[in-house]
Amino acid sequence: MKKVYHSALKDPLMIEQEMNMWSDGINLAMRADIRKLDLWVENNNRLYEDYYSHCDVYYTEPSWLDGYEKFMDRADQERYSFEEYLLHLHRLVKECIRPLWMVIGTHALKQLPKPDRLEKIKLHGYHTNLVGWNDQQEYSFTDNYDFIRQLAEKYNCVGDFNCGYGNTGRIFKESGKKFIMSDINGKCIYYIAKTLMGYEG
Repeated sequence: MKKVYHSALKDPLMIEQEMNMWSDGINLAMRADIRKLDLWVENNNRLYEDYYSHCDVYYTEPSWLDGYEKFMDRADQERYSFEEYLLHLHRLVKECIRPLWMVIGTHALKQLPKPDRLEKIKLHGYHTNLVGWNDQQEYSFTDNYDFIRQLAEKYNCVGDFNCGYGNTGRIFKESGKKFIMSDINGKCIYYIAKTLMGYEG
């Protein structure tokens, strides 16, 4: 299946429809604001916890500072600052009790809890940071797709809360594994439902 990357450096796909949530009975994609996610706290009856609690690993590629405003414009949702976005990433990392990996820029990295692991990785041809918490597994990779494939060899269900057009889930599905993904942009969720999950609407 073709991988399409939701990049602030490129024009978005021409997608007219939006979607809040879709499941194919195995996998789930949903529109969600990162400020409202509580991924790992048990029995707190928060809206999204029951979904993300099924994941045994988390992988995400958060927004870069330079592209953040474009992503917010495309999502057409309530606006908040990049600093607030990083504060909520910090909270999610700090609460995390399961393996969590991020591909992230140096500016944002400084605002997160100190990672257990810090590696260099290529993201669409650019060198950047891969940071991890709560994971002692061994990996050998060149770029983000290599790394996601290796995660899919070791884990059964991935969670991605900045999923864009869903490449993390696509790779896990190709490996016969499962995904739970969310993004603030409902057009991304519609695209994932159509291309990965059999939605015919």
